[in-house]
Amino acid sequence: MRRQLSSHLAIEKFRDKQGKLISKQIKESWEYARAS
Repeated sequence: MRRQLSSHLAIEKFRDKQGKLISKQIKESWEYARAS
């Protein structure tokens, strides 16, 4: 049970990191498109 919880937290952390990375890329590409 404990191991499942820790792996779940790791997945949540990973997904949060991925989400931030994706939103950063979207923001950068949007600003690039607006500038050009």
